[in-house]
Parts: sequence; C-alpha cells; structure tokens
Amino acid sequence: MSLLKMSFSGAVLILVIAIIRGLLLHKLPKRTFLILWGVVLCRLLLPFSIPSQFSIYGAADILKSRAYDTNLPLNGTPVTYSGTAAVNTVSALSEKGEIRIPYFLILWLAGLLACALFFLITHLRCRREYKTALPVDNEFVKHWQLEHQIRRSVQIRQSDKIAAPLTYGIFRPIVLLPKKTDWADETQLRYILIHEFTHIRYFDTLLKLLMAAALCLHWFNPFVWLMYVMANRDIELSCDETVVKTVGEAMKSVYALILIGLEEKKSCHTPFVNNFSKNAMEERITSIMKMKKTSLGGILLACGLVLGITVIFTTGSLAKNADTTKNSVFMAGTLDGKNYTYSDNGGASWMTEAEYKEKNPDVAEKLEFWKIDEFEKWMEQEKEVYQKLVNDGRQKFYDSESNQWRSWTQQDVDDLYAIWQKQLERMKQGYQYTKEIELPNGAVMAGSFEPETGTAVSSTSSDSLSNQTDQELLAQYRSYGISFDKKGKMYYKKELVRYFWDGTDLGDSTAAVRYEYLNKEGTVDVHTTRMSTDNGDGSIDPFGKLTGIEKYSQDEFNKRNLADLERTSEAVTSTSGNSSGGETFAQKFARYKEYGIEYRELDGSSSGNVYYKGQLVKTFVDKEQDGGVFTFQSAGGGEMVVHTVYDKNGKLIGVEKQ
Repeated sequence: MSLLKMSFSGAVLILVIAIIRGLLLHKLPKRTFLILWGVVLCRLLLPFSIPSQFSIYGAADILKSRAYDTNLPLNGTPVTYSGTAAVNTVSALSEKGEIRIPYFLILWLAGLLACALFFLITHLRCRREYKTALPVDNEFVKHWQLEHQIRRSVQIRQSDKIAAPLTYGIFRPIVLLPKKTDWADETQLRYILIHEFTHIRYFDTLLKLLMAAALCLHWFNPFVWLMYVMANRDIELSCDETVVKTVGEAMKSVYALILIGLEEKKSCHTPFVNNFSKNAMEERITSIMKMKKTSLGGILLACGLVLGITVIFTTGSLAKNADTTKNSVFMAGTLDGKNYTYSDNGGASWMTEAEYKEKNPDVAEKLEFWKIDEFEKWMEQEKEVYQKLVNDGRQKFYDSESNQWRSWTQQDVDDLYAIWQKQLERMKQGYQYTKEIELPNGAVMAGSFEPETGTAVSSTSSDSLSNQTDQELLAQYRSYGISFDKKGKMYYKKELVRYFWDGTDLGDSTAAVRYEYLNKEGTVDVHTTRMSTDNGDGSIDPFGKLTGIEKYSQDEFNKRNLADLERTSEAVTSTSGNSSGGETFAQKFARYKEYGIEYRELDGSSSGNVYYKGQLVKTFVDKEQDGGVFTFQSAGGGEMVVHTVYDKNGKLIGVEKQ
C-alpha cells in the first residue's frame, strides 16, 4: 500500500472518529477514543491492510465499477498474439538509465525532515532543562509512591523550570513537579500523582511519540494534524476520567478547581510529555462536570463502535484472483478441419469439441475472422473512441497493475494502437485473427491461427487480458510447476527462476527459441523437455509436445555466463525456421532490408550470415518496445553488432550500429 493510500484511508477514518467524538464525547468512556486513535495510527503507519468483505473500500470499488463503466463494445476487439516461436520475450532484463528522483518525493522528504527536526530539537531542549531537577523530599509523596508501586521504576522530582506537573520517559518515567508546589496540600498532591501515574500506566508518552511519527510521515495531510490535536486532548480527558473514578464523583468539583489552579504558562513546547495544560481547559472542565458512571449500554456501544470502525474503515477490499488463466478459455486444434479441443481452466485440463459444445452451445460455430482492410478501419475507429476518453478525462478504468482507478492517458492510447499495428503486421504475414465472441458467463473468446499449419491458439478471459503471450505461457507451463507473480517474476515450484530456456539446438552455433527468460536475482535455472514430431514430409518439428520442465545441474548453474546472456552475444535465434511452421530466417530478415540488412543462407545449412550495408554482422538484435527480443549471430563470425530503432509508437524506423 502506498503512502498516499495510507494517508487517504487514514483521513477518512479520522473524519469518522471526529464526527463520533463530537456527538458522543460525554456519553462514552473516554478511553474509547484513545483506542480509536490507536486504530488510526495503525492505518497511518502500517503499509498493509487485511482484506475483508465488510470493508467500505470493497463497496467503493463496486460503485466505481458501475459509475465508470464505459460500455465499450466488446465484439470486434482484437486479442493480441505474438505467435508461436516467433519472438523471444525476455521480461526480466531492465535497461540501465539515469535515476531520477521525482519532485514530489523530494518535497515530501523535506517536509518529513523539517517536522522530525522540530520535534527532536524541541524535545531535547526541554529534556536538557529537566536534567536540573532534584529529588522530592516529602513524606506524603514518598508514602503515596510506596502504596502505588508499578513494575517500572518511577522517579518523582521537582524543578523550577516548569509551572505545572508533567511526566516524561517511557521505560524509566519521571514525574516532574513544580518547585513552587504547595507541599502541604496533600489533596492536591494526591490528585496530581494519580493523574501522572495514570499517564505512566497506560504508556501515554509512547502514544504521543507514535502520533508525532505519524505526523512527520503525513505532514501534508491536514486531517493528521487534526488527529494530533484531538488525540492529545483525549489523553488528558481519559486521565481526568480515571482520577474522578478513583477519588469518587463527589470530589469532581474539587479536582476541576485544582486543574484551573494548575494551568501551565509554558516556556517551551513539550511534544513527548504528559502534563496539566491550559489547552482545551474548558473542554476538560465541562467533561469532568458531566462525568457519570458508565452504563452497560455505553460500554456495549463503545465496543461496537471500535469493532465496527476497525473492520469497515481499516480493512481492504478482497483481492481479485491474480491468476487470470483460471478464468480463461483456451482453444487449440486445426483451422480447416475444425478439430478443436477446449480448456476452461487455463489449460490445466482439456475437453473435446462435443463436450465443450454441450456446456456452451453454438459457441464454436460463431467464429468470424478479421479481414485486413476491415481491421485497419476498425483500428482507426477505436483510436478515435479512446482518444475521446482521453480528451473527456472523466471516464475511468481499473488499472490492475497499479491496483487503482484512473483516467485514460495519451500513452494508454498510443500503447493500444502500437499493439494493433503489430497485430496488423502479423495478419499481413498470414496470421488469422478471430473476432471476439461474448460468452453467456460474460467472458470474451477470441483466437489466432498461424500461417501454413493453421494451428489455433485462442484465449478467452473475463478480465480482458492485455498480454496474451504471458497468459498462454502460464497455461502451457503451469502444470509443470511454472508460475508468475504480479511483477512478472517467474517461479519454478516456488523457487525464483534465474534462467528459463524453451528452445532447441539447430547446430552451426544457432538455436530456435520459443521462450527465454532471465532474472539475475533468481536461484534456479530450468529448461523444457519436448517430444519431437514428424511433420510427415520428411522434416522434424523439434517443438513437439511439452513433456516436462527440469532444473539445470548445479554445475551448469554456476558456469552460466549471465553477462553474455544480457549482451545477447550467444547465438540465440528466436525463430524456429521451417521446422515449427513459423517464419524462415530469410522471411524474418526481409522486413529489415530497406534499412541495409541482408540475410544470406549457407548452402546445406539451416543457418547463415547477416550483412549490414555489405559488412558482415556478428550479432543482430531487434528489441521491440513490448519486451520481445529477436537476436541472431552470424555463422561466419564478424565483429559488428547492430540493433533496430523504434519510434515512440513502436514503429520500426531504422537499424544502426551498437
């Protein structure tokens, strides 16, 4: 939970307590409000919340989802798909760049430091004055302390630097009395000592310290300042209530007169001490005079308020299921024969077409494919729709990555359009995409078919998945122990993965890669095992059925050169040639031809060399903005490293030397 979320939820809670305090201050036990302020401190200082179905924020999420529903048409919205064995996605590599500290963070740190220094300097200055205090040599005080001992060692001292009694210290508290105290007035001394020992017994000094810490963290929040003022008042009111209960209601008038007589003329601000203060004295006197024996109804009301406010205002909404593949429908099979198989649990199990039709009648028959010109027209229309949302600024959507509702931005529209452009490019290469079908359960089904083989890879999700590749990989690998967390980090049987390889060696220092992953923080390296498939034409598809995922040996783990992987200096090629039904190297490099790139295949070999403006290239790198990486190392060696250049919309605009 971010600091702003903590501050906002704390402000809501403070406002609620302030209203209740104004209505029920003289009807509830005063310690009720100290407990509630303690709940506020937990909300302001602890960066997490316990999910609950009774949370007000869960209800707010439901209302916002209804209020901000944009009612955009689902039919015809494309599902992005990167294609099998077409690109190599390395999600854990981060680019080095300049570290910039946001201005608001600098401002917040400046405010925090200013508040902390104010409290610290003020406290140290006052403590320096308190050190000159001398022990109290009074028989009544000594006798009273012997009769009211507590576990902690308490000293009672006197000082000529103060005008009213106070207490400071947490583990070794000290009660400080004015040197001009009327030592002969035993009634006054008794009331003062009861009051100060009540502060000590309930650790009120520690409570004030925590309030000061919350104020430093949330100095920008006016409600936290309000809490600081009211909570300090309630500390004194609670002590007054304890004193009156101890000496009897008949003596409350006497105690009130003592308070008036002990008003302090402060010489300094004392943030971490408890004392008789003239601040809000009128409120204290009124509270004392209205004080009555607490009824059973008042106690029950206080308990109900504390429990209800804590559950409703400090808990969070129930988290949504982060594994969206569990709510997804996947389809696989052939295009012409329509021999589909289906999974409605993210690929964990599959059913025949007949079984799926029995559960979802007529769904498969509704498949309709996009035409290129139709899709181009749709792209422009949708871009106008989303652009209006940006210009309007009022329509909002739930951003699952940041876990909050926010308005559409121009960057959102540009990112969407870049995804559609990439899909359009694939359609021109032979991929076919189905239009979406809305299912009875509210989910949306759509799919894509690879060129030549017609392998169907379809996905449906009620969460409108924006990253199709990640979801497909989860569906393929999850049954063998692979999972991803919310930050995109991969795990194998709960161990953080450092290096993942789903590929095959093609010989001649090249390899075909279906998926490759690198995270230097990981603790285990793993790879897939697949069963090769005979294509029936004399060729073998190395990317056959996935049969398992295994760990590399510890020796291989220790020897693996991560620096080489990061520089993509190994001969890793994210294309499986003709063997997998994807693009050949010649087809892949054709898109770079206008920028000076030429691919020449070696005779009798599945590999070749890449040239840039006639010069042999050692390594070619195409790192797309969506995270996909295509790398190729020439079989003939070379020394030049070249890479692609994209504009902000994800469009390829050139190739240049590293």
